[in-house]
Formats: sequence, C-alpha cells, structure tokens
Amino acid sequence: MRIIPKLDTEAGYRYPEAEEIFGLSDQETIEKLEHLSKLGFFERAYYITLLKCLSCGGFKMLLVLRCPKCNSPNILKGSVLRHYKCGLDGFEEEFIKEGAYICPRCNTNLDKPGVDFKKIGVWYKCLKCGEFFGEPLEKLYCFKCDKEFLKEDCVLQPVWGYDINENRLKNVILDIELETVKKYLEEQWNVELFSKVKGDSGIEHMFTFRIFTKNPLSDEVVVDVEYSKSPISQDVVMKLFAKKVDVFAVDSVLIAIPRLEDGARRLSDRYGIKVIEVESLKDAIEPLKEIVKRVLR
Repeated sequence: MRIIPKLDTEAGYRYPEAEEIFGLSDQETIEKLEHLSKLGFFERAYYITLLKCLSCGGFKMLLVLRCPKCNSPNILKGSVLRHYKCGLDGFEEEFIKEGAYICPRCNTNLDKPGVDFKKIGVWYKCLKCGEFFGEPLEKLYCFKCDKEFLKEDCVLQPVWGYDINENRLKNVILDIELETVKKYLEEQWNVELFSKVKGDSGIEHMFTFRIFTKNPLSDEVVVDVEYSKSPISQDVVMKLFAKKVDVFAVDSVLIAIPRLEDGARRLSDRYGIKVIEVESLKDAIEPLKEIVKRVLR
C-alpha cells in the first residue's frame, strides 16, 4: 500500500488519506509520515519535485517572462523574418500585406526566400525597448509574499510517496499479540517470552514461548511462532524438533501464521510437533491453552 500525495495550490502537496487516518492537519500529517518513515514503518518513494519560494517557502507561484535587456514584462512571441537589404527584423505578420511579403520599413517586395529575406525562427520581442531575443528572462512571482525572483534561484522541494513497510509493521503487531498471548497463559502457568534455554549440546536456543508450572521439576512446553506470506516450509519444523530434543522439552508447539506447506505438516506429525495454523496469533490462544493443559497437568 502506498500513500500518494495530492498537489495543492496553497500547501503545495498534501496527503488527504493520511490526514483522515491520523486526524491531523496537512502539515502535521507530513511531519508524522516523516517521523514514521525514520522509525522504519514507511519507506519513502520519490514522487515529484516542486518549486518553492526562496523567500517564504510558498508553492503558489506564477511564471513571469521578462525582457533580458530592460526587464519589462511586455513581450510578444512570434516567427521572425529578416530583410537582407535594409536589415529589418520583424514578426512575419508585419511583412504580410495583401498576400505578399513586403518590408514594412523600405516597402520592398520580398519575392525570393533565402535571397531577399530569411526566416530567423521563433523569437521574442520587447514592446518597451524593441529588443529581439531568443530566450526571455524567466522569473517566478509568489502570490503568498508578493515577491519575484529568478527561476534558477528557487528552492526544489522533493515530494514523497510512502510505502508501508509490511515487515516492520508485522513485527510490531506480532510483538503486541505475543504479549497478549503471554498475558492469557500466565493466568495458569509460568510463561517466558523469547526464552533462551541452554541445551544438552551446550548451544543456547531461543523459543518464542517457554511454558512451565511453578514446580521446579515441572515438565515444560516450548512454542515457536512463525509468520510468512507464503506457506511455511519443512525447515522450520526440523529446526524446532532439533531444539526440542536438545533441551529435553516434553512437548513442542509450532504456531504457523497462516499455514504450513503440506510436506511440513506431514513432517510435524512424524516428529510429534503440535501445529496450530491460524490467520492471526490471537486465534491461537485457546488451541494453545488446550494443548498445554493436556501436557502440564
């Protein structure tokens, strides 16, 4: 999912959908998205670059064309002809009279293109000083602060789209759900979240949950939670089985979100690993409690 900016004449750009979600103003929403991006919840994707006023930072601006010689905004644009004999440069329509080309200065008939005259191209003409030029002076007028400045002096403002970092968001949601599961299980048993247990091999293994009773000689159930967009593979089952054997756990449970591959499911049956397949971790609470009840009597 990507949050796309919408161009706005006043603010320059906004994120209406995000404003509605966050319940914030346009500027507060931009700051919020940037903050969440730095935390890793969003990934920025380049969208467009806007021009911003050098003076006030406003985006509502108008391009003004001026004469590079006298700075007048009174300029025209058109196809320009040059009469070789008298040297007059002028707009093509000034040379046309009764369907023929006639020099408006010396009144000479211009019959032969390339001999009597030539087309110079499309030029601009200043109505104040009479200067012809190929490129006008480009300036930007800011409606917000009533100032004008050269286009090359303006500030470039990159505008971003924001892609949700699903892995980062998933981990946060999963952490919250893990705490919820732990809270429910603790009503009956001792529960360690992200428990490290040293095995007989001397290797320290990490389990999502380790569940046991208050009796120091109690058996224990080890639980791993695996999340994947695609079906979870046999490797996860084999890894949990190896850890279970090394720590002498009486039973092991694999919570697969959302499900296992068929081969992984058959392998878990062979290894005696209990499997809970759910769309959300909170849906695993009751099935997990039933399994633990049967083991830790």
